[in-house]
Amino acid sequence: MRIVAVTAAMLASLALTGCAVSEGSTVTPNEVERDARDIFARTSAVVPAEKWTTERTWGPCENPRDGYVQLMFVAQSLVDVPEATPALAQMVVDVWRSAGRKPVVQSDDGTGGLIISDPAYLQGANADGSVTQLSLGKTAVLLQVISPCIEGGLADLGGTASTAPTPPSSP
Repeated sequence: MRIVAVTAAMLASLALTGCAVSEGSTVTPNEVERDARDIFARTSAVVPAEKWTTERTWGPCENPRDGYVQLMFVAQSLVDVPEATPALAQMVVDVWRSAGRKPVVQSDDGTGGLIISDPAYLQGANADGSVTQLSLGKTAVLLQVISPCIEGGLADLGGTASTAPTPPSSP
């Protein structure tokens, strides 16, 4: 029950981040989704959790504008969760930096875990509307990647969630 409440609170905080739109952006929905899956692959390669599940949802930007959408990609593991150590957080920071993120590590006083986030946790979104965040808790690992607002139509992208189990990454 506590995991559900923590997850809901984190998703709500991300939903309030806003969404900037870069005029003339040529980023496509496929590129945004590939980026989110790349961050997941990099993260799951260094965070030794088991039985990750993923979900992606296309929706309108926080400040709705016709013809613009935003992707929310969520991955979580509730099985064999690793201890949230500074060394583990640093490995995540390193793989995210190599992907162009600017992560900050903070303690999560409510759970005793660590949060790695770009931008810093509860500081809103990046100028392009994007947020990347990993929560390393005692009972769950939760990754959230919110894309920048990009040109696209919800009808073309389905505008719905798709959920699939993700096989563990090989060492």
